[in-house]
Amino acid sequence: MRDSIAHPSLSVVQISLIIRGARFCEMSPVTSEEMSGLMVFSNLTQLKLRTNREFDLDDDQVKTLVIALPRLEKLCLNSCIPLLHIPRMTFEGLSSIA
Repeated sequence: MRDSIAHPSLSVVQISLIIRGARFCEMSPVTSEEMSGLMVFSNLTQLKLRTNREFDLDDDQVKTLVIALPRLEKLCLNSCIPLLHIPRMTFEGLSSIA
């Protein structure tokens, strides 16, 4: 993503990645490494990601996201499946967004 899109004034990103026919237990979670391509858009005010995979982010990774996107006002990480693993992000990590 980093090499194919570069527009500094981009402020809203909405991505919906629904993999049809895949079994939930076979899909790997969305990681911070996969999301790192979005961190070049430092003027983002809204980031909405919708997928049928889990999100695997811990507190430090959320803080890194917030530092990389200082103008972020709205963050929506929507997984369309029930959680298969205990989330590594805590309320402390969420407070870094606020």
